[in-house]
Parts: sequence; C-alpha cells; structure tokens
Amino acid sequence: MPPRLIHIAVLTALLGLAAAPTAAQQPDQLPPEPHRHVDASADGTWSWTSDANAFFGYNYQQRKYADFSAWESQNWFMLDGNRPSAADG
Repeated sequence: MPPRLIHIAVLTALLGLAAAPTAAQQPDQLPPEPHRHVDASADGTWSWTSDANAFFGYNYQQRKYADFSAWESQNWFMLDGNRPSAADG
C-alpha cells in the first residue's frame, strides 16, 4: 500500500472519529435552574460590598541627556451599597 494512500486512510478515519458524537456531548439530565440570589435584605436594610486594588511600581528610564525615575501607583477602591426599594416589593 503506498504511503499516500495510508495517510489518506488515517486522515479519513480520524475525521470520522472526530465528527462522531461523544457521550459527554449528550445531556443525561435537565440543565440546572438559573442562579438566583437570595434576598438577604428583604427588611429594607442596606447591603454593602467593597473591592480594592493597589499596584505600585518604579519607572526608571535611562536617556541620553537626563534620566527619568518615578514611583507610580494605580490604585482604586469601590464601595457599593444597595437596598430594596418600594417597587421591589
């Protein structure tokens, strides 16, 4: 059997196996219910969430006539507060 024919046969077999459905692709159960948050503040109290990032770095640039150096930072802080309104029921 010539090598080219062997390559074509192997490629055809691999393509056939790749196109066949697998057991992992067939759902054996119903999809889960959508995620819903429990309303922990149903009594009208505030709920607070915070997040922050802090990055520090040293920037040094060597130039022909004058060097440049600086301490740099990109920082942020976030505070989120929410509570149910009268329309939320």
